[in-house]
Amino acid sequence: MTRQSSTSSSPDENRRLRSTLKEKKRNIEINDAFEKLQRQLPHVPSSTRLPKIKTLRLALKYIEHLNTILSGDKQIMSDYMSNPRPLCVEDFAAVAMQEIQIRNSYTERARSEECANGNVRVSSSSPSQRMLSSSDSSPSHYQAATQSTNLPTVYLPQPPSYSHYQQSYFWSPHP
Repeated sequence: MTRQSSTSSSPDENRRLRSTLKEKKRNIEINDAFEKLQRQLPHVPSSTRLPKIKTLRLALKYIEHLNTILSGDKQIMSDYMSNPRPLCVEDFAAVAMQEIQIRNSYTERARSEECANGNVRVSSSSPSQRMLSSSDSSPSHYQAATQSTNLPTVYLPQPPSYSHYQQSYFWSPHP
């Protein structure tokens, strides 16, 4: 009886093993593709392995940056020139560094993107954020979000009161 159960589960075990190996191979191929994609992005340190979501965000931002360059719509004022100059690939460095340093918080990012699209009404206990949403100098997407009253209220988290460098020092081992 033991023998029959072991032989009947053998095809299932083989199928499970094949499935596991297939999934492992697929994951290796996906990771290789992400590594290749990250190497193609300028101003991203090769020594740093970014999370997949950041790699995808950076790739999308780089494509957007290249489209802006090709359209020729954007001009940049530099400190050492009196006239504006066209946007160039090197200007992507600031965008890349900003995205790399942003902490992955999916709920915060989703809320901020919803607010930017005008899909929710923003309410905060922070006076500075209340002033931002009611100020005439605020961007139009903030004004549009606050004018709509039938949307749910989202309470935005308070920004940390310490800088990135202080946080890095706190979490890094030091003597």
